[in-house]
Amino acid sequence: MVTKDYGTSDVSDVTGIDYMKVAHFLIGLGTATIVIALFGCAGAAFENKYFLAFYFAIMLILVICFLAVIIVSFAFKDKLADTAGKLVHKQLMEKYGTDKHFTKAWDEVQRKLECCGLKGDVYSNTSWAFYRKTTWYTDQQGANRLVPESCCKKGSDIAKCRDTQSLIPVQELPVTKGTAANDLLFKDGCLEKLTDPLGTYAAHSIGITIATLLVTIVATLYSCCLCMAINRGESYVV
Repeated sequence: MVTKDYGTSDVSDVTGIDYMKVAHFLIGLGTATIVIALFGCAGAAFENKYFLAFYFAIMLILVICFLAVIIVSFAFKDKLADTAGKLVHKQLMEKYGTDKHFTKAWDEVQRKLECCGLKGDVYSNTSWAFYRKTTWYTDQQGANRLVPESCCKKGSDIAKCRDTQSLIPVQELPVTKGTAANDLLFKDGCLEKLTDPLGTYAAHSIGITIATLLVTIVATLYSCCLCMAINRGESYVV
């Protein structure tokens, strides 16, 4: 996963999303699930209809929540990449070169993914040429560099790679096809490489949610049956 490859803090800096808060929420949700399960176990073990009724009510709420998550996930899964792109675009425009944490994280992404800028190929205004629109470019104080050092291939001549006289084109964008390329420079944007896995992760998440929903429905029906049996004074076998 992206967070595994680059670290949670780096991905949070790049996207502007605090993944640690997401992790804490999931830990809290897991803890709550254990507590709820204990109510179900206690209700079944002691034939306590109140515990079982409470367990049934919570599980019913969870069923509704899981259904809502599945519906929303199907409705918006194709928009994940677009939303992530907008977040990264905003971060890159405002923070690259001014926020050291974001700059370090984005440089690491560009080096590891061997990309430069936001999206598109060498002929795009938003790949390596994107930096001409950023605060980093306007704050260079005459350095006359079009791209950061992290856009240059490992072991290459950095000065030659990023100098305006070495890049294509020197003045106008987009690049005219057929123009000689700067082979020292990563020319493809990073966004596609960052967001392509999102579709796969979304599909897996939806599958896991559906499986969890089915288990939750079974547990809900079972708790309802137990509660009804206890209320009628019937014996049951767990």
